[in-house]
Amino acid sequence: MSAPLVFITGASSGIGQALAARFHQAGYRLALVARRSTELSAWASHLGGEPARYAVYTADVRDIDSFQFSDFTIEGYDPHPKIAMDMAV
Repeated sequence: MSAPLVFITGASSGIGQALAARFHQAGYRLALVARRSTELSAWASHLGGEPARYAVYTADVRDIDSFQFSDFTIEGYDPHPKIAMDMAV
């Protein structure tokens, strides 16, 4: 069985980033979403885990059309997150 998936928006800073770090430490796979994907990608690469355990997406929660994840490639992906958190403002 693969690790559960957590979907977090607003993951590039603050509470969203702190939650992502905690879930990563607990062994969850992460789908991280933020408007500032460059910063998020840099931070995510420093988590120290396997890159197959997380994916970074650029999207703005104010724009539903920006949520197009056709390239979702987390290893062992289950399309149904066990936890979804919206930390974006």
